[in-house]
Amino acid sequence: MLKDEVKQNTKKRVLIVIGTLAIGGGAEKVAATIGSELTRRGHEVHLLTFYEADQKYDYIGIYHTLGEALLRSRLSKVARIPLRILAIRRYAKQYNIDVAVSFLEEANFYTLLTKLFLYWRLSVIVSVRNNIEKREWPFKLATRILYPFAKKVVSVTKVIEEILKLKFNLRNTTTIYNPLDLVNINKMAGEPLPLELVDIFNHHPLLISIGRLIQQKGQWHLIRAFVAVRQAHPQARLVILGEGEYRKKLEQLIIDCGLSDSVFLIGKHENVYRFLAAADIFVFSSLWEGMPNTMLEALAVGLPIISPDCVSGPREIIAPEVEVDGHIGYPYVTESGVLTQPLENDIIWSTTEPLTAGELVLSQAIKDSLLTLGSHHAKNDDKLIPFSLATVTDQWEKLVLGSK
Repeated sequence: MLKDEVKQNTKKRVLIVIGTLAIGGGAEKVAATIGSELTRRGHEVHLLTFYEADQKYDYIGIYHTLGEALLRSRLSKVARIPLRILAIRRYAKQYNIDVAVSFLEEANFYTLLTKLFLYWRLSVIVSVRNNIEKREWPFKLATRILYPFAKKVVSVTKVIEEILKLKFNLRNTTTIYNPLDLVNINKMAGEPLPLELVDIFNHHPLLISIGRLIQQKGQWHLIRAFVAVRQAHPQARLVILGEGEYRKKLEQLIIDCGLSDSVFLIGKHENVYRFLAAADIFVFSSLWEGMPNTMLEALAVGLPIISPDCVSGPREIIAPEVEVDGHIGYPYVTESGVLTQPLENDIIWSTTEPLTAGELVLSQAIKDSLLTLGSHHAKNDDKLIPFSLATVTDQWEKLVLGSK
Protein backbone atom coordinates (compact mmCIF):
# COMPACT_ATOMS: atom_id res chain seq x y z
CA MET A 1 0.00 0.00 0.00
CA LEU A 2 1.30 3.45 -0.90
CA LYS A 3 2.28 5.87 1.88
CA ASP A 4 -0.47 8.35 0.91
CA GLU A 5 -3.07 5.56 1.05
CA VAL A 6 -1.91 4.54 4.54
CA LYS A 7 -2.15 8.16 5.69
CA GLN A 8 -5.64 8.47 4.21
CA ASN A 9 -6.80 5.34 6.06
CA THR A 10 -5.72 6.81 9.40
CA LYS A 11 -8.09 9.75 9.01
CA LYS A 12 -11.67 9.56 10.22
CA ARG A 13 -14.96 11.29 9.56
CA VAL A 14 -16.07 12.33 13.04
CA LEU A 15 -19.44 13.69 14.16
CA ILE A 16 -19.46 15.58 17.48
CA VAL A 17 -22.95 15.89 18.98
CA ILE A 18 -23.74 18.37 21.76
CA GLY A 19 -26.70 20.51 22.80
CA THR A 20 -25.05 23.85 22.06
CA LEU A 21 -21.69 25.60 21.73
CA ALA A 22 -22.80 28.53 23.88
CA ILE A 23 -19.97 30.24 25.74
CA GLY A 24 -19.93 29.47 29.44
CA GLY A 25 -20.15 25.68 29.53
CA GLY A 26 -17.12 23.49 30.18
CA ALA A 27 -18.31 20.62 27.98
CA GLU A 28 -19.09 23.02 25.14
CA LYS A 29 -15.59 24.46 25.34
CA VAL A 30 -13.99 21.00 25.29
CA ALA A 31 -16.14 19.87 22.34
CA ALA A 32 -15.16 22.93 20.29
CA THR A 33 -11.49 22.62 21.25
CA ILE A 34 -11.10 18.90 20.56
CA GLY A 35 -13.11 19.19 17.35
CA SER A 36 -10.83 21.97 16.14
CA GLU A 37 -7.66 20.08 17.07
CA LEU A 38 -8.78 16.90 15.31
CA THR A 39 -9.58 19.02 12.26
CA ARG A 40 -6.06 20.46 12.34
CA ARG A 41 -4.73 16.89 12.41
CA GLY A 42 -6.48 16.11 9.15
CA HIS A 43 -9.69 14.43 10.30
CA GLU A 44 -13.01 15.50 8.77
CA VAL A 45 -14.87 16.75 11.83
CA HIS A 46 -18.54 17.72 11.81
CA LEU A 47 -20.15 19.32 14.86
CA LEU A 48 -23.92 19.06 15.27
CA THR A 49 -25.84 21.04 17.91
CA PHE A 50 -29.50 20.93 18.86
CA TYR A 51 -29.70 24.63 19.73
CA GLU A 52 -28.12 27.69 18.17
CA ALA A 53 -26.30 30.18 20.40
CA ASP A 54 -25.69 33.91 19.99
CA GLN A 55 -22.13 33.57 21.29
CA LYS A 56 -20.32 30.33 20.52
CA TYR A 57 -16.88 28.96 21.28
CA ASP A 58 -14.54 29.14 18.30
CA TYR A 59 -14.60 26.00 16.17
CA ILE A 60 -12.86 25.53 12.81
CA GLY A 61 -14.50 22.34 11.52
CA ILE A 62 -17.82 21.79 9.73
CA TYR A 63 -20.70 23.15 11.81
CA HIS A 64 -24.42 22.40 11.65
CA THR A 65 -27.28 23.12 14.04
CA LEU A 66 -30.86 21.88 14.18
CA GLY A 67 -31.76 25.39 15.36
CA GLU A 68 -34.29 24.21 17.92
CA ALA A 69 -35.95 26.51 20.42
CA LEU A 70 -35.29 25.80 24.10
CA LEU A 71 -38.18 23.88 25.65
CA ARG A 72 -38.92 23.44 29.34
CA SER A 73 -41.87 21.04 29.42
CA ARG A 74 -41.05 17.34 29.58
CA LEU A 75 -43.83 16.49 27.14
CA SER A 76 -42.32 18.76 24.49
CA LYS A 77 -38.89 17.22 25.06
CA VAL A 78 -40.28 13.69 24.70
CA ALA A 79 -41.94 14.68 21.42
CA ARG A 80 -38.54 15.69 20.07
CA ILE A 81 -36.95 12.29 20.64
CA PRO A 82 -37.81 10.73 17.24
CA LEU A 83 -37.03 13.98 15.42
CA ARG A 84 -33.55 14.21 16.90
CA ILE A 85 -32.79 10.54 16.32
CA LEU A 86 -33.82 10.88 12.68
CA ALA A 87 -31.72 14.05 12.31
CA ILE A 88 -28.58 12.40 13.73
CA ARG A 89 -29.07 9.32 11.52
CA ARG A 90 -29.67 11.43 8.42
CA TYR A 91 -26.54 13.49 9.06
CA ALA A 92 -24.37 10.45 9.85
CA LYS A 93 -25.46 8.63 6.69
CA GLN A 94 -25.23 11.69 4.44
CA TYR A 95 -21.60 12.34 5.39
CA ASN A 96 -20.64 8.67 5.87
CA ILE A 97 -19.56 9.29 9.47
CA ASP A 98 -17.14 6.75 10.97
CA VAL A 99 -17.55 7.63 14.63
CA ALA A 100 -19.86 9.88 16.66
CA VAL A 101 -18.59 11.56 19.83
CA SER A 102 -21.26 13.02 22.11
CA PHE A 103 -20.94 15.33 25.11
CA LEU A 104 -23.37 15.55 28.08
CA GLU A 105 -26.26 13.23 28.88
CA GLU A 106 -28.79 14.75 26.49
CA ALA A 107 -26.58 14.26 23.44
CA ASN A 108 -25.25 10.93 24.75
CA PHE A 109 -28.73 9.42 25.03
CA TYR A 110 -29.93 10.62 21.62
CA THR A 111 -26.78 9.47 19.84
CA LEU A 112 -26.93 6.00 21.41
CA LEU A 113 -30.66 5.72 20.62
CA THR A 114 -29.77 6.53 17.00
CA LYS A 115 -27.28 3.67 16.97
CA LEU A 116 -29.67 1.20 18.59
CA PHE A 117 -32.76 1.86 16.50
CA LEU A 118 -31.70 3.36 13.20
CA TYR A 119 -27.98 3.09 12.47
CA TRP A 120 -26.30 0.13 14.17
CA ARG A 121 -23.02 0.45 12.25
CA LEU A 122 -22.37 3.87 13.82
CA SER A 123 -19.57 3.70 16.38
CA VAL A 124 -20.38 5.92 19.37
CA ILE A 125 -18.13 7.39 22.07
CA VAL A 126 -19.93 9.20 24.89
CA SER A 127 -18.41 11.72 27.29
CA VAL A 128 -19.61 11.92 30.90
CA ARG A 129 -18.88 15.34 32.39
CA ASN A 130 -20.38 15.12 35.87
CA ASN A 131 -21.31 12.75 38.68
CA ILE A 132 -24.29 10.72 37.41
CA GLU A 133 -25.19 9.83 41.01
CA LYS A 134 -26.32 13.43 41.48
CA ARG A 135 -28.85 13.17 38.64
CA GLU A 136 -32.52 12.15 38.78
CA TRP A 137 -33.51 8.49 38.48
CA PRO A 138 -34.49 8.66 34.76
CA PHE A 139 -30.92 9.70 33.91
CA LYS A 140 -29.51 6.88 36.02
CA LEU A 141 -31.82 4.34 34.36
CA ALA A 142 -30.94 5.57 30.87
CA THR A 143 -27.25 5.34 31.76
CA ARG A 144 -27.61 1.70 32.82
CA ILE A 145 -29.55 0.78 29.68
CA LEU A 146 -27.77 2.76 26.97
CA TYR A 147 -24.12 3.28 27.94
CA PRO A 148 -23.11 -0.40 27.56
CA PHE A 149 -23.72 0.03 23.80
CA ALA A 150 -21.10 2.77 23.50
CA LYS A 151 -17.72 1.89 22.04
CA LYS A 152 -16.21 3.82 24.94
CA VAL A 153 -17.56 5.87 27.86
CA VAL A 154 -15.13 8.70 28.55
CA SER A 155 -15.23 10.18 32.04
CA VAL A 156 -13.61 13.48 32.88
CA THR A 157 -12.06 12.25 36.16
CA LYS A 158 -10.87 8.94 37.61
CA VAL A 159 -13.44 9.25 40.40
CA ILE A 160 -16.32 9.44 37.92
CA GLU A 161 -14.88 6.47 36.04
CA GLU A 162 -14.88 4.46 39.27
CA ILE A 163 -18.50 5.45 39.92
CA LEU A 164 -19.46 4.30 36.42
CA LYS A 165 -17.73 0.98 37.02
CA LEU A 166 -18.96 0.29 40.54
CA LYS A 167 -22.43 1.85 40.53
CA PHE A 168 -23.44 1.28 36.90
CA ASN A 169 -21.44 -1.88 36.16
CA LEU A 170 -19.85 -0.42 33.02
CA ARG A 171 -16.74 -2.08 31.59
CA ASN A 172 -16.15 0.18 28.58
CA THR A 173 -14.79 3.20 30.47
CA THR A 174 -11.70 5.38 30.34
CA THR A 175 -10.66 8.79 31.67
CA ILE A 176 -9.54 11.78 29.62
CA TYR A 177 -9.03 15.11 31.37
CA ASN A 178 -10.14 18.50 30.06
CA PRO A 179 -7.50 20.19 27.89
CA LEU A 180 -5.56 23.37 28.62
CA ASP A 181 -4.44 25.47 25.67
CA LEU A 182 -1.46 27.01 27.48
CA VAL A 183 -0.38 29.21 24.57
CA ASN A 184 -3.82 30.79 24.33
CA ILE A 185 -4.17 31.04 28.12
CA ASN A 186 -0.89 32.94 28.46
CA LYS A 187 -1.94 35.28 25.66
CA MET A 188 -5.38 36.01 27.14
CA ALA A 189 -3.98 36.39 30.67
CA GLY A 190 -2.04 39.41 29.44
CA GLU A 191 -5.10 41.29 28.21
CA PRO A 192 -6.14 44.39 30.23
CA LEU A 193 -8.96 44.30 32.76
CA PRO A 194 -12.20 46.19 32.07
CA LEU A 195 -11.70 49.78 33.22
CA GLU A 196 -14.69 49.67 35.57
CA LEU A 197 -13.13 46.76 37.49
CA VAL A 198 -9.52 47.93 37.70
CA ASP A 199 -9.96 49.54 41.13
CA ILE A 200 -11.26 46.31 42.68
CA PHE A 201 -8.24 44.38 41.43
CA ASN A 202 -5.79 47.04 42.62
CA HIS A 203 -6.44 46.06 46.25
CA HIS A 204 -4.60 43.07 47.71
CA PRO A 205 -4.64 40.40 48.97
CA LEU A 206 -7.27 39.38 46.44
CA LEU A 207 -9.05 36.03 46.31
CA ILE A 208 -10.96 34.93 43.23
CA SER A 209 -13.63 32.30 42.61
CA ILE A 210 -15.33 31.40 39.33
CA GLY A 211 -18.54 29.45 38.81
CA ARG A 212 -22.24 29.66 38.10
CA LEU A 213 -24.25 31.06 40.99
CA ILE A 214 -26.19 27.86 41.66
CA GLN A 215 -26.52 25.34 44.48
CA GLN A 216 -23.78 23.03 43.17
CA LYS A 217 -21.15 25.77 43.48
CA GLY A 218 -21.89 26.50 47.17
CA GLN A 219 -20.80 30.16 47.16
CA TRP A 220 -22.81 30.88 50.34
CA HIS A 221 -20.25 28.72 52.20
CA LEU A 222 -17.40 30.82 50.81
CA ILE A 223 -19.06 34.13 51.72
CA ARG A 224 -19.83 32.97 55.26
CA ALA A 225 -16.27 31.69 55.69
CA PHE A 226 -14.91 34.99 54.39
CA VAL A 227 -16.36 36.82 57.41
CA ALA A 228 -13.77 35.06 59.58
CA VAL A 229 -11.07 35.72 56.98
CA ARG A 230 -11.75 39.47 57.08
CA GLN A 231 -11.47 39.52 60.86
CA ALA A 232 -7.91 38.22 60.57
CA HIS A 233 -7.05 40.02 57.31
CA PRO A 234 -9.07 43.28 57.08
CA GLN A 235 -7.58 44.21 53.69
CA ALA A 236 -8.56 40.95 51.98
CA ARG A 237 -11.04 41.04 49.12
CA LEU A 238 -13.02 38.34 47.35
CA VAL A 239 -14.18 38.52 43.73
CA ILE A 240 -16.69 35.99 42.37
CA LEU A 241 -17.22 35.62 38.61
CA GLY A 242 -20.39 34.01 37.29
CA GLU A 243 -24.14 34.37 36.96
CA GLY A 244 -27.05 32.23 38.05
CA GLU A 245 -30.29 31.84 39.92
CA TYR A 246 -28.70 32.45 43.35
CA ARG A 247 -27.38 35.92 42.52
CA LYS A 248 -29.97 37.93 44.48
CA LYS A 249 -29.69 35.67 47.53
CA LEU A 250 -25.89 35.89 47.46
CA GLU A 251 -26.06 39.68 47.12
CA GLN A 252 -28.29 39.84 50.19
CA LEU A 253 -26.00 37.49 52.12
CA ILE A 254 -23.04 39.76 51.33
CA ILE A 255 -24.98 42.74 52.72
CA ASP A 256 -26.14 40.81 55.80
CA CYS A 257 -22.56 39.71 56.51
CA GLY A 258 -21.32 43.30 56.27
CA LEU A 259 -19.06 42.47 53.33
CA SER A 260 -20.30 44.95 50.73
CA ASP A 261 -16.90 46.65 50.62
CA SER A 262 -14.91 43.43 50.26
CA VAL A 263 -16.91 40.80 48.33
CA PHE A 264 -17.84 41.54 44.72
CA LEU A 265 -20.04 39.63 42.27
CA ILE A 266 -18.80 40.87 38.91
CA GLY A 267 -20.86 38.67 36.60
CA LYS A 268 -19.92 36.46 33.68
CA HIS A 269 -16.87 37.22 31.52
CA GLU A 270 -15.55 35.38 28.47
CA ASN A 271 -11.85 35.92 29.24
CA VAL A 272 -11.40 34.75 32.84
CA TYR A 273 -7.62 34.43 32.54
CA ARG A 274 -6.95 38.16 32.87
CA PHE A 275 -8.85 38.15 36.18
CA LEU A 276 -6.99 35.07 37.42
CA ALA A 277 -3.66 36.68 36.53
CA ALA A 278 -4.58 39.73 38.63
CA ALA A 279 -5.52 37.71 41.74
CA ASP A 280 -3.45 36.15 44.53
CA ILE A 281 -5.36 32.96 45.43
CA PHE A 282 -8.06 30.89 43.72
CA VAL A 283 -10.78 29.62 46.08
CA PHE A 284 -13.44 27.05 45.35
CA SER A 285 -16.60 26.03 47.21
CA SER A 286 -18.36 23.39 45.10
CA LEU A 287 -20.39 20.63 46.73
CA TRP A 288 -19.68 18.32 43.80
CA GLU A 289 -18.02 18.61 40.40
CA GLY A 290 -16.99 16.82 37.25
CA MET A 291 -13.61 18.23 36.32
CA PRO A 292 -13.68 21.94 37.25
CA ASN A 293 -12.26 23.83 34.28
CA THR A 294 -11.80 27.02 36.27
CA MET A 295 -9.53 25.23 38.73
CA LEU A 296 -7.41 23.93 35.85
CA GLU A 297 -7.25 27.46 34.45
CA ALA A 298 -6.10 28.79 37.83
CA LEU A 299 -3.41 26.10 37.90
CA ALA A 300 -2.30 27.12 34.41
CA VAL A 301 -1.98 30.76 35.44
CA GLY A 302 0.08 29.74 38.48
CA LEU A 303 -2.33 30.60 41.29
CA PRO A 304 -2.34 28.61 44.53
CA ILE A 305 -5.70 26.84 44.93
CA ILE A 306 -7.86 26.29 48.01
CA SER A 307 -10.72 23.85 47.50
CA PRO A 308 -12.92 21.39 49.36
CA ASP A 309 -12.12 17.77 48.53
CA CYS A 310 -15.47 17.25 46.82
CA VAL A 311 -16.41 14.52 44.33
CA SER A 312 -14.80 14.92 41.90
CA GLY A 313 -11.85 16.79 40.36
CA PRO A 314 -10.09 18.90 43.03
CA ARG A 315 -8.05 16.01 44.44
CA GLU A 316 -6.83 14.95 40.98
CA ILE A 317 -5.74 18.54 40.27
CA ILE A 318 -4.29 19.62 43.64
CA ALA A 319 -3.05 16.26 44.96
CA PRO A 320 -2.59 13.86 42.02
CA GLU A 321 -0.16 11.80 44.10
CA VAL A 322 -3.03 10.69 46.39
CA GLU A 323 -5.29 7.78 45.44
CA VAL A 324 -8.77 8.98 44.53
CA ASP A 325 -10.26 6.81 47.29
CA GLY A 326 -7.39 7.24 49.74
CA HIS A 327 -7.84 8.70 53.23
CA ILE A 328 -6.22 12.06 53.98
CA GLY A 329 -6.37 14.55 56.83
CA TYR A 330 -7.59 18.12 56.34
CA PRO A 331 -6.29 20.59 55.53
CA TYR A 332 -4.07 18.71 53.07
CA VAL A 333 -1.33 21.00 51.76
CA THR A 334 0.46 20.38 48.45
CA GLU A 335 2.67 22.32 46.08
CA SER A 336 -0.43 23.39 44.13
CA GLY A 337 -2.61 24.43 47.05
CA VAL A 338 -4.79 23.14 49.87
CA LEU A 339 -7.57 20.56 50.04
CA THR A 340 -10.13 21.12 52.79
CA GLN A 341 -12.86 18.79 53.98
CA PRO A 342 -15.97 18.58 51.77
CA LEU A 343 -18.54 21.28 52.46
CA GLU A 344 -21.99 20.46 53.79
CA ASN A 345 -25.00 20.25 51.46
CA ASP A 346 -27.02 22.53 53.76
CA ILE A 347 -27.95 25.87 52.21
CA ILE A 348 -27.49 28.55 54.87
CA TRP A 349 -28.53 32.16 54.23
CA SER A 350 -28.50 33.13 57.90
CA THR A 351 -25.69 35.19 59.42
CA THR A 352 -26.57 34.14 62.97
CA GLU A 353 -25.85 30.44 62.56
CA PRO A 354 -22.27 29.48 63.47
CA LEU A 355 -19.89 28.39 60.75
CA THR A 356 -20.19 24.75 59.77
CA ALA A 357 -17.24 22.39 60.22
CA GLY A 358 -16.45 22.65 56.52
CA GLU A 359 -16.62 26.45 56.57
CA LEU A 360 -14.30 26.60 59.59
CA VAL A 361 -11.65 24.49 57.87
CA LEU A 362 -12.04 26.50 54.65
CA SER A 363 -11.70 29.86 56.43
CA GLN A 364 -8.63 28.67 58.37
CA ALA A 365 -6.98 27.40 55.18
CA ILE A 366 -7.54 30.80 53.55
CA LYS A 367 -6.15 32.66 56.57
CA ASP A 368 -3.08 30.42 56.70
CA SER A 369 -2.50 30.81 52.96
CA LEU A 370 -2.70 34.60 53.22
CA LEU A 371 0.01 34.52 55.89
CA THR A 372 2.36 32.70 53.51
CA LEU A 373 1.29 34.56 50.38
CA GLY A 374 4.19 35.01 48.01
CA SER A 375 6.06 31.96 49.29
CA HIS A 376 4.14 29.39 47.25
CA HIS A 377 5.94 27.58 44.47
CA ALA A 378 6.01 29.03 40.99
CA LYS A 379 3.96 27.41 38.25
CA ASN A 380 5.11 23.84 37.69
CA ASP A 381 4.62 22.98 34.02
CA ASP A 382 5.18 19.27 34.73
CA LYS A 383 1.91 19.22 36.67
CA LEU A 384 0.13 20.58 33.59
CA ILE A 385 1.27 17.80 31.22
CA PRO A 386 -1.75 15.49 31.86
CA PHE A 387 -4.02 18.43 31.00
CA SER A 388 -2.05 19.87 28.07
CA LEU A 389 -3.86 20.30 24.77
CA ALA A 390 -1.40 17.99 22.98
CA THR A 391 -1.74 15.20 25.56
CA VAL A 392 -5.53 15.32 25.66
CA THR A 393 -5.89 15.54 21.87
CA ASP A 394 -3.58 12.52 21.50
CA GLN A 395 -5.88 10.54 23.80
CA TRP A 396 -9.04 11.54 21.93
CA GLU A 397 -7.42 10.82 18.56
CA LYS A 398 -6.37 7.35 19.73
CA LEU A 399 -9.99 6.60 20.68
CA VAL A 400 -11.31 7.91 17.37
CA LEU A 401 -8.79 5.92 15.34
CA GLY A 402 -9.60 2.78 17.32
CA SER A 403 -13.32 2.97 16.58
CA LYS A 404 -14.71 0.64 13.95
